[in-house]
Amino acid sequence: MALAFFDLDNTLVAGDTAQAFAEYMAANELPTPSDFLAVNHAYMADYDAGNLNLADYMRYTLSPLFGLNAETIAAFIERFIQDVVVSMTLPKAQALIQQHQDAGDEVVIISATGIHLVAPIARYLGVKHALGVDIEIKNGHITGELTGVPTFREGKVTRALQWDSRTGLRDDRHLLLQRLP
Repeated sequence: MALAFFDLDNTLVAGDTAQAFAEYMAANELPTPSDFLAVNHAYMADYDAGNLNLADYMRYTLSPLFGLNAETIAAFIERFIQDVVVSMTLPKAQALIQQHQDAGDEVVIISATGIHLVAPIARYLGVKHALGVDIEIKNGHITGELTGVPTFREGKVTRALQWDSRTGLRDDRHLLLQRLP
């Protein structure tokens, strides 16, 4: 038995789910600024260059969700999963997740993407544990502010270790960080 952590973007799915979600928001009924995708692409370039300000990025890319209630957001994300994520999902990733689950391993998806996407995508993939960038919810609405230690860069390791120590699932198990070839 092992505790297997999987990254989400470009590991379990072909592409970046946060970028795909931004494109989906812009193409659908959510109001976005006319330059929303251009600004989002600039943030992604900063991410690739290693100098992304995560708080600014999350606040900006979540802004179309401000004012929407949790049920509306959940329904929109479910449509996004069916319309986009299903086709992004890599069959070899699903097979590897299933292999770990069949062996009795505990599987966790950990991603620098917001938990509002990571958790429902994990459920779609049949994975019950998900760690993503936590965002503030006030009065039932997303504020765009970050909470806790983000699962970003070294924060992924911090959050994985925190999760493991809180759950106590690992015990004598091996800790596996999975990347697909």
